[in-house]
Amino acid sequence: MSGRKRWPHLEQMVGTGSPLGKDAEPMQWARRGKGATDEPIMSSDIPGISSVQTEVLRQWASGNPRVAALTIFGSRARGTHRPGSDLDVAIELTEDTRETAAGIWTLKRQGWNGTLSEQIGLDVRLVRLTDDDDGGIGAGVSADGIEVFRR
Repeated sequence: MSGRKRWPHLEQMVGTGSPLGKDAEPMQWARRGKGATDEPIMSSDIPGISSVQTEVLRQWASGNPRVAALTIFGSRARGTHRPGSDLDVAIELTEDTRETAAGIWTLKRQGWNGTLSEQIGLDVRLVRLTDDDDGGIGAGVSADGIEVFRR
């Protein structure tokens, strides 16, 4: 993998009129050991993602009026992630009624996961928090969640 960046699209976005804007900090890269993959240097308040990746999430959410809040949780929020770990993101929607929010979620979830995964360079797993959460996901978000966006 010599010379090839793991997430080249992030590096290209910085300062090119991308959603990050011209003042975004450049992505820094580090090699760790013989034959290691290139990994971004983490310079964020979230242990498992870079500040550039965090900003991509914020920009995406701010450009989507249906998104009320985003919270990172799971191994990347705790700093216990591994190189192939996904990025768990709890999403709250702005719709007034449960039926409308559920419909939007059903229609948009797969596309939103794909878009964010491509833009961030990690496998993003969006999870919608609902009032009838059985305590599983909600408990994880409460325990280690780091909010990155709120409208």
